[in-house]
Amino acid sequence: MNKRLKPPPVLDEQPKAEFVDRYKRYRCAENEVPFVEESQGPGDRFKSMAVGEHLVLKLELGKLIHVNGDSSGPMRTKSRYRLFWDGKQVGEAESLFSTTHVGEGSVEPRFYYNAECQSLLVFEELAWTTKRCIVFERSKQTTSSEKWTVKYIWRPCRPRHYLSANSDHGRIRGIGNGKLYLEMDGLLYAFPFDDFLLKKLEFTVG
Repeated sequence: MNKRLKPPPVLDEQPKAEFVDRYKRYRCAENEVPFVEESQGPGDRFKSMAVGEHLVLKLELGKLIHVNGDSSGPMRTKSRYRLFWDGKQVGEAESLFSTTHVGEGSVEPRFYYNAECQSLLVFEELAWTTKRCIVFERSKQTTSSEKWTVKYIWRPCRPRHYLSANSDHGRIRGIGNGKLYLEMDGLLYAFPFDDFLLKKLEFTVG
């Protein structure tokens, strides 16, 4: 007697199942998600914006750099975010955006500020395949006006071969306690920054 074979998962469900299986150890509950103030750049690649009480974030757009001299190869930029606390610079980070237009569908960066933990996350989306999270954190051993720690992290998503412009890429719900809180397919996850650090700042588009 032949055993009835289990039908393969529907394509739309398979990436969901793979994401849940891969990141199940990071699952968290709704009451663990910290409150954050969420905002977005006002457009035309903002130059300066208040992102929280005492905090101002400035973006200085610079040139696009082709790392290997190849226009189709990896890139970096001369653009810089500068974070100020009551007028004093406390952090600096490289941006994906530049004075050269690259990528289709890029949007203004979004900001998530946790006033209690004094942590700021900048989410950049140059294209639906090119995204980056930048985290500014105040060390508990320093005052607010001293240098903040800067980290570049990647946001967990479905395997690349399942992604499209219409895919559910998840929703950032908050940051705090050294973690990024993400909602994907109705489930909540708490991803420690240090588990998802970017190893290099070079990027490609497409």
